[in-house]
Amino acid sequence: FLDATPYKRGSCRSLGTCTEQGGLIRGVPYWNAVVDTRCESMYSGAERWKCMLGQYAMVFMNDAFVLEFLFDAAQLGHDGIYHAPSTSAEVSYALVNALNVSDGVGAALPSGGSFLAGCYRHTVVESGNYERLTVRGVDAWTAFEQRLHVADHCTDVASCNPTCVLA
Repeated sequence: FLDATPYKRGSCRSLGTCTEQGGLIRGVPYWNAVVDTRCESMYSGAERWKCMLGQYAMVFMNDAFVLEFLFDAAQLGHDGIYHAPSTSAEVSYALVNALNVSDGVGAALPSGGSFLAGCYRHTVVESGNYERLTVRGVDAWTAFEQRLHVADHCTDVASCNPTCVLA
């Protein structure tokens, strides 16, 4: 998840109406969450929740592989878009968010790898067909083995990868 300005800020009276940041700010003090000690020394006290988000935690990882949907349904839901982006404003927000994910992962993990599919989904292992998902002709296992950075680049729709329907 990203620490992003939400599309529409919810009331945070329930989990479904709370941004990811809002939920973490409220929950981390009660969860006794274990986070990277280097991250915790940088973001201590009231900012400890940041160590639960990729853009803050990744810089402390030596070697990691990120498998992420560029239009993560849960992330967009926490940001106030509770369905596949359809209006021009929702699509614009989702495309900017996807670009931030793609750019951020590549910059933070130069020695790792990533598989960033342009799909509106949340999890990969919902069906037995997830191995059919590819990005630019590369499947996730190959990207992982070879530590490749592969990402879709959607320009006008929030879910441009045709193999998303197979996964």
